[in-house]
Amino acid sequence: MVMSTKFLIPCDGTPIIPANMSLEESDQLPNRIRGIYEFDPAKTFLYMSEKQKKSEWFTGNDLCKELNGKRVLPIQVLHFLFKEENRQFIPYECRRKDTYFWGSILRSARHNGESHLMVPVLLERDGNWYWHFSGIGNCLRPTEAAICAR
Repeated sequence: MVMSTKFLIPCDGTPIIPANMSLEESDQLPNRIRGIYEFDPAKTFLYMSEKQKKSEWFTGNDLCKELNGKRVLPIQVLHFLFKEENRQFIPYECRRKDTYFWGSILRSARHNGESHLMVPVLLERDGNWYWHFSGIGNCLRPTEAAICAR
């Protein structure tokens, strides 16, 4: 019997982000998770493009178009999972993939006045968990996926 574990995670409001980044409404995917989200690891899945699975050239910009309509998870869920006491609830599939939280697309300010769009990523290496931001213009590998809600 599979037991379901559920947590309520507030996904609106200003998340904890670096000072040189901003979260702008115009950059966000329309179907991202909002409000109070009932997180259940059993009701998540990792999404990858067919081109990405075949190791074809595929960028985050391309994937962003495919995710338009998927219920992508925001950075607030990453923050919840990254806490030491919650890591046991990280979905098993995330232990084998760099997991992108496309529900929060952040704008990174550059010194020359330009900005770049970035997505938070949760990853595991040698039993240790980390998170960082990746530019959406970067090429995606078959070891990277977007976490979505069913």
